This record gives sequence, structure tokens and C-alpha cells, in this order.
Amino acid sequence: MFDRDKSQSSSFDFFKKRKRNTKGSNGDTNGHPDHTTASRTTSTAESQHHTKRGTFRSILTDETRRNSQSQTQTQDSTPGDEYYIPNMPQIDYEMCKAFNYVVWARDQMVFGNEEILVQPELEEEFLHRLESLRQTMRSEPRDDSSSVRIMESILEFMIDVDVAYRFLGSNANPFCRLSQIYVNGFIFLRPVNLATFNFTEPKDEAVVTIQRNRITGHVFAHHQLLAHFFRQCEYLPSKYSGGYIPKNVPINNDYVPNLVTKVLLQRAKRQPVVVKAIVDVPGMDLSVYEGYVFEDLKTGEKTWLPIYVVERLSHFGFVSVDLPVYLTRSALRELRDREEQGQILEKLPNDYFFEIAHLFTRCHLFERVNVPHLSNRNHVYGYISKVAGLIEDIKYQRIKKIRQALEKLPLHESIISIDNLQYSETFYINQYLPAYCEMQDNISRSDLQPNIQIGNFVGDLENNLIDALKVPLL
Repeated sequence: MFDRDKSQSSSFDFFKKRKRNTKGSNGDTNGHPDHTTASRTTSTAESQHHTKRGTFRSILTDETRRNSQSQTQTQDSTPGDEYYIPNMPQIDYEMCKAFNYVVWARDQMVFGNEEILVQPELEEEFLHRLESLRQTMRSEPRDDSSSVRIMESILEFMIDVDVAYRFLGSNANPFCRLSQIYVNGFIFLRPVNLATFNFTEPKDEAVVTIQRNRITGHVFAHHQLLAHFFRQCEYLPSKYSGGYIPKNVPINNDYVPNLVTKVLLQRAKRQPVVVKAIVDVPGMDLSVYEGYVFEDLKTGEKTWLPIYVVERLSHFGFVSVDLPVYLTRSALRELRDREEQGQILEKLPNDYFFEIAHLFTRCHLFERVNVPHLSNRNHVYGYISKVAGLIEDIKYQRIKKIRQALEKLPLHESIISIDNLQYSETFYINQYLPAYCEMQDNISRSDLQPNIQIGNFVGDLENNLIDALKVPLL
């Protein structure tokens, strides 16, 4: 995917006989250029002055390049640096409140929240924005411009959210609502002040008091305690499948484990990443969707864009994507060391860390990925492979800590709190929560549901159980 010839080794061949370099009439060598981005096109500008790897001159050159790069990493990023990080745009959440509300309400219905804060004016504004975008797309010429591709990605996202929001609001399918699929007796939630909530992150920390115990932050609460959280909380993603990519199932045949995975992936794709313009990209007002204005980009300039927009722009060759700093090998090694040495879970740099890492390491989501400070002789494919290995090491250390924390809990605990837990890691919690409560079945008319739903739901539960039996505790 990243390297055309994967059989070639990147190590030096000290003991092989050097071949004579063939020269053309202009005196240039025929050496092959190295890849520095995950691109299907090869860069030849730098290869014209790059010496043969087997010579002593290239060994000295590589050492000089490594020294200069190590000095560059210690300096502040500037626009003149190829891997500088631009300033994050200031997001006005009030401008995109309608968009965030409908997404939030759809998610709450999936997670089983029966006490959704109703905002008819925000719903109407969302529908107005959706219809306006549809009309704009009909009136726009069907060309391959970047503006059209951005509007396509936003429209596709809004339509998917709107269809699910309407379907779940009609209560037509209990297999899509966690409240009617009683998997265990705990709900993953956090107290929030809904009067000031912007449907993304709480502005202030809310507190719920239960039997003189102050409850704040992310907790697993037993369903018998939900009355204490009445209209003072939001439900959070609680996974029942171990994967990061959902199945492509229509909403009328979808089911809880797959829907939660889909919600998490969509939230991860709304996270911004740094992109670099390959060609001039005109700006666009994204205020009503993402809360900021996307300024014009000249070739070579950088900015921040959400992943679901970048995915399409990258596919059509408008931008390349910088590997996030927290996914570089040096950052991951430091994080792995802290996880190995610490007793509690480390706070990860993003709430959707493992989802974003999966998109960069396991999915061919972007056509070109730029790796900071990667020398020309290395390949992005090998670098990303090592990144994937480091992420698995981090995940393993965190799973050990999660299981150790569960082993120390009293048998009939009603409030379970684990600091710095990722949403995707709730899957490991849900594997063991049935031990702390009685099982109930809230599906009274399951025989009326489509067989495809029942088969998918039961099949996922069986696969998760088999996976849990195969994996040792430590």
C-alpha cells in the first residue's frame, strides 16, 4: 500500500559487491528515489542529488542528516519547516450548536437515554441547513473541485445522522436502542448541566450526590441509581464489540453493538488533523457544521480539517495528511514507558485515540501520509508498521490495568469509576460487568423483529464470548 517493492531491505549491504553505477549521457545516475510519503507517485527532485546507498559518501550523508534532524526536533516549529504544526482554529460551538444537537440526540437514543433534552428549534435549524446544502449541491456544477468534495462529505454525514435520528425517534426498532437490549445492569454516563451544555464538552463540572458520595466525571452507574441522575447526565459510548470499523448495515436492520461502534467511528472522524495542500484549495465557511471558517490554502500551506472531510480531499488528490504528533514513534515509546511504570491508566492525548490510530495504521483511508522527520531512505510503510506495534503494546498494558482494577472491586459495587478510560476500552469493562448484577431480558416481542437483526446481535455476542475465552487474563 505504501511501498511498491516490499521485498527490498532498508538495511545497508556492507558485504555485497558494489555494482558500477550506469550513467546516461548527461552524467546522472539511474538510482531509484526513496519514498517519504504514502503516495502512489514517486518524488524525483531530491533523488537527482542523492548518492548511491552502497557508497561511503552516502553513509556520511545519512549520519549528517540524522544529526541535523535531531537538532530540528528540539527547535520550535515554524512555517518554514516542512513539518510545522499550524495554529488550531478557534471553534465557536454556538454557531454549530444545531448540528451538534442532532448528532448528540441520535447518540443518546442509541446509548439508551430515555430522557433526552428536547430542542425543537435546534432540530428545525438542522433540517433547514440540510435542505439548504442539498439545494446548493443541486445548483453547483458537477465538477471535481475541492469545494464540491467538501460539501459532499458534509452532506453525506448529515443525511446519515438525520435518517438514524428520525428512525430511532419513532422507536421502531428496539434492537437499535440499548435501553431495550438489557445486556447488563450498568450505564456509562457523566453528570452534566444541561442548561449550559453545548452538546460537545461540558463547560463546567457537574456533581450528583448519592448517599453523601459526590459523583463526577465518567462512571458506570447501576440502573437502580438512574433516578439520582434525572436530567442531570448524558449517556456515553459503551462498546459491546471489539472492532473499530462497523458493518455497513441499514439503520432499519442495525443493532446495538454495531451502532455504538459506528457512533464512535463518526466521532473520531470529526476530530481535526493537519493537512498540507497539494494544490491551491479555496476556503469555505464551515461555521454551521464545525464552528470555524476554513481559510484559503496555497500549495504547500497547512491547516486543520476534520477527518471525514480530509478523507475525501485526500482521495481526490487535493491534500496530504500529516501523521499526528501523538502517533509518532517517539511519542508512543514515551507513552508505552509511562503505561508500564504507572499504576493507573495514563491520560491519552485524544478521547478517540485508538480509533484514530486504527484509521492511520490499519485502514487505507488517506492517499498520502506525511511522517515528520523521516529520512529519505526510510519508508512510510515500515514506519507505520512499527507505530501499529507500539499501539498494541500500549493497549496490552492498559488492558492489564483495567482487569486489575475490576478484580479489586467489591462484588455488589453500584458505582464503578476508572480514571482516563477510553470509550473504546469500555468493551473490556462490559465483558465482566454481568458478574456485578442480575441479567434481565427486556425484549418481550423479539419474535416480531427481522431475523437478520436477531442473527447479527446474537452472532456478535457469541463471537465476543469466544474471543474472551481465548484471550488469557494477563
